[in-house]
This record gives sequence, C-alpha cells and structure tokens, in this order.
Amino acid sequence: MKYHKRFQHKPDVKKIEFRGKFSIIHLGGGSFIYTIPGKDRPKIKRLDFSEFNYKKISFGAISIFFIFFVFFVLNTKSGVATSQKEIQTNQQYQYQFRHLTPYEIEIQSEELKKQLLNSDKEIEEKLNNKKEKYITYEVKQGDNLNSIANKFRIPVKFILKENQLKTSDILKPGQKLKIPKKPGIFYTIRKGDRLAMIAEKYQVLLEDIITDNDHLENFDVLNTGKKIFLPNAVIPEPPPIWRMPAYGKITSFFGYRRHPFFGYQQFHTGIDIGIHYQNVYSARDGVVFFAGYMGGYGLTVIIKHDSKFKTLYAHLSRIFVKEGQMVKMGSPIGISGNTGLSTGPHLHFEVIYNGVPVNPYIYVKK
Repeated sequence: MKYHKRFQHKPDVKKIEFRGKFSIIHLGGGSFIYTIPGKDRPKIKRLDFSEFNYKKISFGAISIFFIFFVFFVLNTKSGVATSQKEIQTNQQYQYQFRHLTPYEIEIQSEELKKQLLNSDKEIEEKLNNKKEKYITYEVKQGDNLNSIANKFRIPVKFILKENQLKTSDILKPGQKLKIPKKPGIFYTIRKGDRLAMIAEKYQVLLEDIITDNDHLENFDVLNTGKKIFLPNAVIPEPPPIWRMPAYGKITSFFGYRRHPFFGYQQFHTGIDIGIHYQNVYSARDGVVFFAGYMGGYGLTVIIKHDSKFKTLYAHLSRIFVKEGQMVKMGSPIGISGNTGLSTGPHLHFEVIYNGVPVNPYIYVKK
C-alpha cells in the first residue's frame, strides 16, 4: 500500500495486512500505525503503548488483539461500504435527472418499464431454445429394438425408419443408432376416453395419432387398458413453484395507497419488503431480462420466467446478475437498498403477467 512506502526500507519494521482491508505496522518500541477503511480513502491512525512495559508484550500478542479490534469495527460497519456506493449511484442519478421533478421522474420510469416489458423477443427465444432432433445411442450387450424403444419411450418403427433397419435385423454391441428426439408419451386408455378428447388434452393432431398408431383396429371405440402413442404431446405442466424474494415486514401492499412523496392516492404495482441491505433472491427460474438503473426504480432487475410472467426487483444497492443470464429459483440476484425514488432501504417486488402488474400474493406465499 502506497502510504507504507516510507517504512519499506526500515529493517526493524514489522507489518501485518488482513485481506487488504486493514494493516498494522510496528515502528519499534511501543509505537504502531494502523489503517482501517474509510468512506473515500483508508484512515491512518497511530497507537502508542509507550506508557506500558511493551518489552513484556510481544508484537504477536498486540497484533492479535488489534486484529480482533479491527474485525469488530469492520463487521459493525459492514453496511457503510454498500451505502456509500449507493450514495454515489444516487448522486449520479440526481445529476442525470436534476432538471426533472420527482413526479416527472416517476412518469418517465413507468414509460421506461413499459418499453422494456415489450422488447423481449431475444429472451423469448432463449427460453424456448430448440434442442437437437436426434441423439446418438451406442448399442449395449443385451439390447434389442424393443428395449431401446422402451428406454426412449418411442415406437420401434421410428428407430427403424431413422436407421434404415428391418425388424429382422440383429443389433450388435457398439453399433451406433440415431434415436429421434420426438417428444411423445404412451397413454393408457381409460374408460370413457375418446380420441378427440385425448388429442385436445395433449395438444396432438388427430391425424398424427392415427398415423402413429396403426395397430389400433377401431379409432371410434377404444379398448380400455390399451396403450397408444401420442406424438409431440404437450403434457400439462404443474403450476410453477414460486418463493418470496426476501423475508421481512411488508411496509406497503399491492393496491391503492397514499403516495410517499406527493400524498395523493396512487396504485402501488407491487409490494414493499422492509429489508436493510440484505440478499434478494429470484422468485422463480428464468432469464435476466434487465439489470441496471431504471429511473425512479433505482437499480433494478427484471427476470422473464416464461411467455407470460416476469418479476421486477427495484431500489437495489447492488446487482449480482447480468442481462441474458439464466437464474434458478432462490439464486441471489442483488442486495436491497435505497436507490431511485425511495424513502428508505427496502425491496420493491412486482409480479407482471402479460405486461400488467398483478398482486404477488396470488403466486408467492406470505
């Protein structure tokens, strides 16, 4: 560290540094210089044990005492570094929008949010990324066409067709087969089932079911217990799992409220969670759609979860993710804060359905 250069060539100088955050230098005798983090630059202090019989106190013992002292200081002021960065960010924000009133900033922020929510084609493609149509399978000892077909849950005839094989052909260990990644399921016919009803439920074309199930004798009367293959079937997905992005006191709910700055009745498009500089987590799996400064929302992250849902996390002090990044439910995405138009450290959380904010409590548990 440059403010120690004057001691570098002294042979009797002993120095200890801890994680680059603080250091202690023994100048000889009972005199020490120590550094601790400050707002703008490290603070340099002097410590003098001359009044004590320092010869009986080892440098190591004093150093250990001092490390514990500074460790306590660092931990009790852990929020200072974050809040200082946040103050600088807010100063940049105020400089950028100094000619606007808070009301104009709020209107501008809402317009910016609408623009962002309507420009998500690339993210949509990433979420709906198409996979390869085939996989290569190496035949193992004891394999046959039926066992392989069952393993990949597709009819034998698909394997025969893609590999130009006949039912009489014998497979050899080590032989490479092209297995079509044709999505589909085997469905067991239940009492009262009708082919049209099954096709509608699993979003399969009726003609495709007929083509891929030529073993059925009568498509109007289905035999209970018999299995049919549903090509390209779309299995109804279970409801997605949501989680709260953070846990704390709810300081403002979804719906109409008194505006914290202007005092008039305003529709609050999310919920405010009163947490002070704590981790914020993704409410669901998804792709980071936006990560940056968004007017009155301050530092903001928007995550796209599917073609209908997005979530928004605002007034952050730090952001851990970048645009285009895939995130899992529960992944930390930032730290709560007080950036933008905010009356104190908290998290503003929104659930957005088809571009419109909805009550988060429809999806997340309190």
